[in-house]
Amino acid sequence: MMPGKTHIPEFCQCATSDNLLGRETGNPWDPSRTPGGSSGGAAASVGAGLATIALGSDGGGSIRIPSAFSGLVGFKPTTGSCADERGFRAMTDFVTAGPPAWTVDDARIMTEILAETTFERTTVRHRRIAFFRRPDGRPVDPAVARTIETVAGILSDLGHEVVETDIPIRGWNEIFGPLVLDDGLRERAHLLDDPELLTPLRAGESASRDAADQRRGRRCPRALDGFLLRMDDFLHRCRQGHRHPERYRGRRPLLL
Repeated sequence: MMPGKTHIPEFCQCATSDNLLGRETGNPWDPSRTPGGSSGGAAASVGAGLATIALGSDGGGSIRIPSAFSGLVGFKPTTGSCADERGFRAMTDFVTAGPPAWTVDDARIMTEILAETTFERTTVRHRRIAFFRRPDGRPVDPAVARTIETVAGILSDLGHEVVETDIPIRGWNEIFGPLVLDDGLRERAHLLDDPELLTPLRAGESASRDAADQRRGRRCPRALDGFLLRMDDFLHRCRQGHRHPERYRGRRPLLL
């Protein structure tokens, strides 16, 4: 039995959940707004009560963003920890399967299944937590900034060491975008003859393949590895803000 239907963006490469096949998926708490993306259809299904848990994939926020927008727990496991079973290829250096779920416990159970392992429950002791107030100097929506600062204060009050710092990579967003688009073009260039779609693939044609960008991209994981060795955890917003475009009132409800 199919309890309902939602949509995802074309090739799962957008932070909203619309495509050319049908109506845009709406946020389960306010259908006039987006649930985010790219696994926005999965998150909206859980948030609307169609499912207890769902399966998404995340390379640049595709589980975490829609989970945050839909009031859920979103977990991106370590890349490579969950077999992809030769599934849809995108963002191959970053992506992994994972769950949007109602609770941390639900997310843990789903991740154990995906990773074919069991996680031991541990006692949380003193942690050193990196806090990114304005990563790479980028502006953050005031409401988002207040929320993350509140969380940082709570963690500090609980006895953890919250260290305000910055991501140790300058211009990371400008590196990530071209690498993702170029990866998509390599995997699906044969589809460019199809006249119906392919906005991300067309973008990939014009994306930079500059050797310097490729080298900077390869240096990113090494820089982050060194940074994370000095920290136990990091506190970071999924999105610095999001502009919700106007929707045609009554024309694009959540697909239930």
